Amino acid sequence: MSIRETAKQFRIGSASVSRWINQIEPKASTTRQRKIDKSELIKDVEQYPDAYQKERAQRFGVCQKAIWQALKKWD
Repeated sequence: MSIRETAKQFRIGSASVSRWINQIEPKASTTRQRKIDKSELIKDVEQYPDAYQKERAQRFGVCQKAIWQALKKWD
């Protein structure tokens, strides 16, 4: 089957089929799970009350969203 025929059969763009052909190996997952210690986060907030979440994330080695979720979870 040609790229165009494959795209038509699956109702997707031919560019998607081309990308799939050129990238046979799956991409490595970039998600990482790591628990943030509640007591360590509390200490960090007390020590650096005006710090941005991005700065906290760098200190804990996680993404900014993980800090946001932990702060939201623990009020």
